[in-house]
Amino acid sequence: MYFTAEEKVQIYYDDLGSGAPVMMIHGAATSSKVYDGLTSRMVAQFRSIRLDLRGLGRSDRVDTVSPTAWCDDTMALMDHLGIEKAHLLGCSLGARIAGRLVLDHPERFETLTVDAPLVAVAETANSRLNTRFSNLDNPAPADRLRWQLFHGADWREAVSFYFRARNDPALQEHLTLRPHLSSITLPTLITAFSAAQNQAAAFARVFSAFVERSAAEKTT
Repeated sequence: MYFTAEEKVQIYYDDLGSGAPVMMIHGAATSSKVYDGLTSRMVAQFRSIRLDLRGLGRSDRVDTVSPTAWCDDTMALMDHLGIEKAHLLGCSLGARIAGRLVLDHPERFETLTVDAPLVAVAETANSRLNTRFSNLDNPAPADRLRWQLFHGADWREAVSFYFRARNDPALQEHLTLRPHLSSITLPTLITAFSAAQNQAAAFARVFSAFVERSAAEKTT
């Protein structure tokens, strides 16, 4: 499914299952497909909503992205679906977006789950990633397969866009959370395996227990 976000960009999302809504935000240079295994295990208990960030996956290709666009698109999707409040899950880059969202809109979220979270990007790691995302003529075979899976035939355009976006100082500043971590007051779960297909069942159990415990503590 698609909805029209700012600048008339078409954002792809799916909305499966029933129960408390969970917004799921994927990581760097991937797409919502990374959550295929997890979604299949969540839908029995949760309304699982995942989107492809603009420029990536099945969403419209764009040349640039404003510092707030990925956050704004997530909030716009919640409004489009009439979701007043949701649980929020983000992996890697998605964890940074999720953290920014709960800082800016704490009243819209019940809990925060950050998987493989990045609160900032170290210079050495940044250099390695830039090399990886800029080597599109001869990428590692595993990267080529992943990017084709996540983005389709025009995967080079999507990954090239992400390379430019991740080197935008304004975007990096907006998603650098380290100075603000103490301001996050929502119940928060930190994990390192939500996107691993072979651990999806285990993550679903951990997430479900976390949500139940958070709800119980809220009522006491």
